[in-house]
Amino acid sequence: MSKDSLYYVHNNCVFKSDLNGKNIQKLLSAKDKKEIEWIHGIKLYNNEIYLLAEGDEGNTIFRFYPKNKKMEKIAEDIRKPCFSGDNLYYIEYGEIILCFNFVSFQQMFTQSFCVPSNLASSGIQ
Repeated sequence: MSKDSLYYVHNNCVFKSDLNGKNIQKLLSAKDKKEIEWIHGIKLYNNEIYLLAEGDEGNTIFRFYPKNKKMEKIAEDIRKPCFSGDNLYYIEYGEIILCFNFVSFQQMFTQSFCVPSNLASSGIQ
């Protein structure tokens, strides 16, 4: 959700509407993109849309540009994606836990399991 729009996935498509659910626009359909079989979710960050999708290369994260309908691959063949704050945490290649930071747009390798600060203070490890 942005300050004036609601974004959501339904029937393997990404939609945008105003906050009261009116003025619905279809932004993307998985059947129109050869690299996507299923759209599992979306994340809005800094006026950009990130897709959690599944395709030929396994689970993949794309940055989606609705104006020109183009996509940019961020990470592929990932497991257990989790958005938290400014970061996307995921497992790549079966064992390496990575963190993609939306502020710096950099992928950071980690040696151990990342616990977001809001969860660490609650005792979850």
